[in-house]
Amino acid sequence: MRAGWVLAMIAACGSSSSGAPTADAAPTADATPPDAAPRDAAIDAAPSGGDGRVACGQTTCAATPYPSQNVCTESYCCLPSSAGSSPFCHVGNLGACESGNPFYCDDVTDCNAGLFCCDDSTLRPGLFRCQATCPNVQLCRTNAECLNGGPCVFRTCGGTLIGTCQALTPGMATALFCQ
Repeated sequence: MRAGWVLAMIAACGSSSSGAPTADAAPTADATPPDAAPRDAAIDAAPSGGDGRVACGQTTCAATPYPSQNVCTESYCCLPSSAGSSPFCHVGNLGACESGNPFYCDDVTDCNAGLFCCDDSTLRPGLFRCQATCPNVQLCRTNAECLNGGPCVFRTCGGTLIGTCQALTPGMATALFCQ
């Protein structure tokens, strides 16, 4: 009986795609980030993401505005680990992004009130989700949302422009596949 239940859950959370990247929104008109330089750059306001959308390469994905639970109804952007792969949107558990970095949010406007978009290294380094505290890296779109008072620093990682509330350490930049 337990095996049947497990198979039913896997089928319910399974993707109908063949593993190819999917998106739930049309590509944005300004898909080429203005700051694609490999170095960190402090600027205020990035060209995409925010307001319930997560920047994901050439498109955006729906954000998950609450602390994710890795269930089949949650949307995220997967920034893949291999250089030849493109970021893609996915609705479902983290199985589709095993070797990449999942972004359930990319700034505070993607999260419910009182939550911030942060790296949850307690679960998995490089997993960004809405949470009440940010002990590690916080994602941002503006300087004002940074809890540490630092500038919002943008960098291209995994083919997507992301903003962090401080320059990334070399280790985190490597883990996020930053240029």
